[in-house]
Amino acid sequence: PLTVSGFNLRFIPDSSGRVIVSPSVINLGHFYTEYKDTMVAREATFTVTAQQNIGTQTPFVTPLAIEFKTNGLTLADADTSVTLKNTKGEANGFRLSVMDETGATVKFNTKTEMGIINLDNASGGKIIKNYKAKVEPIPGAEIKAGSFSVAMTVVVTYI
Repeated sequence: PLTVSGFNLRFIPDSSGRVIVSPSVINLGHFYTEYKDTMVAREATFTVTAQQNIGTQTPFVTPLAIEFKTNGLTLADADTSVTLKNTKGEANGFRLSVMDETGATVKFNTKTEMGIINLDNASGGKIIKNYKAKVEPIPGAEIKAGSFSVAMTVVVTYI
């Protein structure tokens, strides 16, 4: 005889949660090419919050995954850094990386566990994770002057 154990199936509606990145823009200031021999990395912290928007009829827990999508940016260092470019599209000699709360470098375009969220009747479920963005000169690379910016998408999904 075929026996099947019971299982639960949960439907999670669209708009049931939201992702907040704070601050939404990180400005690391100016890097002066005259000081390229003594230039050090600059870092800034930011948080990613996965938050429940609407209550559930029956409370439950579910694991979440987080992914930093680079949207076609040039990756290096086994996908753990982005090669930055100036407004002319030239590599400017800097790279960007992101570290998690443990100090581990995030691998871009790869889902990793964010944690377990408790979804409840009062829409109080929340996970907050702290990250650090780091811009540093690439050893041996030519530093090119000019403005630069980079944008990524942070995606949080149910596992």
